[in-house]
Amino acid sequence: MTSTTNFYESLNELVLDSRFRNLTVTQNFENFLNNFGINEAENMFTFSWLLSPKGSHGLKDIFVKEFMTNCWSNINGFYGANFKGFKELKFYSTLSPVYFQHTSFTNTFIDREITKEVPCADMVITDQMSKIMIVVNNRYDQVACTKAYTYFNSDKFNYFENKVFVSFDGEVQSHKDGQWMYMSNEWIINLCATIIDCPQYNNLKITSYLKDFYQFLTGNQFGTIENNIADQCGTLISDYYEVLSVLKSYKAEKIADKYLVDINPRDYATLYAGKISEKEYGVLSLYWSYRNTFNTFFQNVELESVTRNMEKAVENKGYRFDRKFIRNGFCFTPSFSKVRTDRSFMNTIFDVEIVFDMNKNLTMCLVVNKGSWDKLTTVQRETIQKNFEYSGMILNDRAVVWQNFYRQDWKNKDLGKDVVALFDKVDTYFATLGFKVA
Repeated sequence: MTSTTNFYESLNELVLDSRFRNLTVTQNFENFLNNFGINEAENMFTFSWLLSPKGSHGLKDIFVKEFMTNCWSNINGFYGANFKGFKELKFYSTLSPVYFQHTSFTNTFIDREITKEVPCADMVITDQMSKIMIVVNNRYDQVACTKAYTYFNSDKFNYFENKVFVSFDGEVQSHKDGQWMYMSNEWIINLCATIIDCPQYNNLKITSYLKDFYQFLTGNQFGTIENNIADQCGTLISDYYEVLSVLKSYKAEKIADKYLVDINPRDYATLYAGKISEKEYGVLSLYWSYRNTFNTFFQNVELESVTRNMEKAVENKGYRFDRKFIRNGFCFTPSFSKVRTDRSFMNTIFDVEIVFDMNKNLTMCLVVNKGSWDKLTTVQRETIQKNFEYSGMILNDRAVVWQNFYRQDWKNKDLGKDVVALFDKVDTYFATLGFKVA
């Protein structure tokens, strides 16, 4: 472990680093909507405000139309065989994106109070004219969500013929053939960007709000180049991994069994004043000042340990990997020795991504970049989907062919072994994929 003297010298060097300063500005995603502030417990307040056609944002029903369109599109293309039941819903069979875009939803009602009666129903969207009901959940709990599904399908709600149940929690994907569908935040990130860039809304305060919300969802200030932010984050971790690790686990000298960074300002004022040395208080002040504006960076520091574990695990394997930082996570790209050249089609097709969702959970995905996916034959795609037991989610720039979810206890999981096991699976199935391109 770094000595105390060297630790403070290294810490001072870190704080003065221009990359560190730059990231603290671009990742300030706890400052949103002025006095409200936003954190994961307040996501639904923000979503309900944006989705309300009568909201003070003045955008009318833009968000609720886009939300309904994406719900329908997910059922149509993203879930396939894993969620066959959704295609039997009237929401899917009687409605369409054309209907959503050409219908006025100005009288749509957003109910946030119902969560007191049905805890996992964080928001219920109802529209009388179209007979639509969308029940939205922020944190998925299988037992509670099953009860909610039964409740909203009772005779009490028979008027609403077009129902769909949506969760923003990635864990819902681990429950196959469930009644709830997963809605990632990509749709609202893209919509925010579209509205911010639209000259029509230049004079509305909503653009500044949406920029802050975009920053909360992505970890990046709107208009910044994500690759640059990821690279700066990556090089900082490489340079200062040890000192940051010490900062995260630094113990106060005079308080037994209490980690310094676990003491919050209120604790310090009421319990620990006078018990902590001046230098320790300096570390605390630094940590408090950056904690709310630098969450993604500290999480990436902890994710870096995955790379270190993997490097040991693949020493005797027939492949190697490169890793890079991406928005709110890591991307690992394997290269297999059985493939002739490093730049062959087969050696550039698969990536493993580990990313945070808005609730600070982790999702691990095996992805194929969209350009490569489009080159594959139908048989090759079906073979990949069969081998990895996942039907595939087609996003704008990549196809997700396998996925695993980790709750906020991901720090206790050996993710390195999971990534290597996924590499091994790809290596095993290469012979069955039938690639002819080299």
